[in-house]
Amino acid sequence: MASADSAEAEARHAEMARDAALVKGDLPVLEKLIGEGFTGRDIAGRYDTKASCPGAIRSGQLRHDVERRTVR
Repeated sequence: MASADSAEAEARHAEMARDAALVKGDLPVLEKLIGEGFTGRDIAGRYDTKASCPGAIRSGQLRHDVERRTVR
């Protein structure tokens, strides 16, 4: 169980680091954290990939905000 807890903690840490980089527009960090197969979908239904995401962030077309929810 400890390794599962450790893996979950590592995944949560990576997710938080990615979210922080998206909010800040920190492209070098995003390049390290986002895999080649990354696809994301925005609220309007448009898709982004690792290739298109940096340009959208640079242009201001893509802005990111994070809302944490706790489900019990």
